[in-house]
Formats: sequence, C-alpha cells, structure tokens
Amino acid sequence: MPDPLPIFQVKIVGYANKLTESMLPTVVPPVFRSIANPDHFFLPPYVLKDGHLWSDQKRDARELRQLEERGDVTLFAEPPLEAKPDYELWIDSENQRHYESNSDAEEALQAIAEQCISEAEEALKTGDYTTAKNATRKAMCANDRLIEPLAIRAAIAQKENELGQLNLMFHLVGSRSTKAGFKLMVAGYEEILASATTCARPAADLFTCHPMHNIALQRAA
Repeated sequence: MPDPLPIFQVKIVGYANKLTESMLPTVVPPVFRSIANPDHFFLPPYVLKDGHLWSDQKRDARELRQLEERGDVTLFAEPPLEAKPDYELWIDSENQRHYESNSDAEEALQAIAEQCISEAEEALKTGDYTTAKNATRKAMCANDRLIEPLAIRAAIAQKENELGQLNLMFHLVGSRSTKAGFKLMVAGYEEILASATTCARPAADLFTCHPMHNIALQRAA
C-alpha cells in the first residue's frame, strides 16, 4: 500500500455509493480528492487512522466520471468538504449531507433511530403495518445494531405468516441477543398487534435496507 496521506491534504467530493430513498439515512464512505493533485481521487476500501489516509484505490477524473455513470459513486453538486480526522459522512432521509465528528454523527443517527422506533410502536397500536415497516427500515438504516426494529418486523411477519421474513429477522439478530430474549421481545410486540385497531394492510414490502450495508471502509484498530 502507498505511503499515508495526511487527511488535511484531501477534500471530500462525494461518496462511494448510489443511494435510494429506502437506504436512508446512512453513513457513507467518502470519495477523497487530492488538493495537491486535483486529478487524483481516492475510493474505498481504504484505511483512516491517526489523521492519515492509506489507499491504493487511486482514480483519475475520467475514471471517476465513468464510475459515476455506472452508479458506483455519487459526486456532490455542492462545494467539496474539508476532510477532518475522526469525522463521519452521512446522508439523511432528505438526501442532505452531514459531516460531523464520529460522536456527533453517532448521536444524531441514534436519535433518528429511536424516533423511528417510537413511530413504529405507535403504528403497531393501530395495526398500521406500512408505517411500522417504513419506520423500522429507517431505524435500521440509521443504526443497524439495534434489535427493536428487527423484533417489530418479526412480529409483523409472524402476524402476516411471512415465514421467510420472520426467519430473516431471527438471523439478523445474530449474537446481539439470545434467541429466547429476542422471542420475548417479539412476543411483546405481537401482544400490541393482537389488541390493535386494524388498518388496511397492503402486501408485505421487501426488506430493502440490509443492516451493515453502510460498512464500506476499513478502519484500523
């Protein structure tokens, strides 16, 4: 791998993904442009550590345009961002960019996830499955480590006899909860559904936001 480049010697001109509404909000891996050599761009996978960038994925402007045309990168219409150490780039539900310290970004996304979980829980009380699913999808995009959205989706899948979705939710929980503990959480949401005032229920939507999809760069320990 080439020698590290100080993070202050690059700017952020976009990110390495093409996002749809169903994938937001989410953290995204930046596309960096060299300040000294503006025709040099750095794409993930790369390593960010101690205020430096390690990358062997260097591209020129022509290659970057080709990647954009293929939908592999999104370039900002706005001015580039000054790259900073220990900062995170994320895109909100309105497709607006945010570049904040790791702690501030985590706090903002956690707040979004918690709000979405509350919206999903309220929707369950009226049997509004569509709103509940949309809210849990956003919650999982904002923070893919939470298990409440998975439990809500599992309860809905159980109610709709969608066994594939139900099994998927149990699989996605992984080691974050015991099987027995997750079953208890799902059962609690099933009780809410059982006493809900039922709304019209369209066909079940697909699970469109895979947890961990936003892990696209390598961070050194």
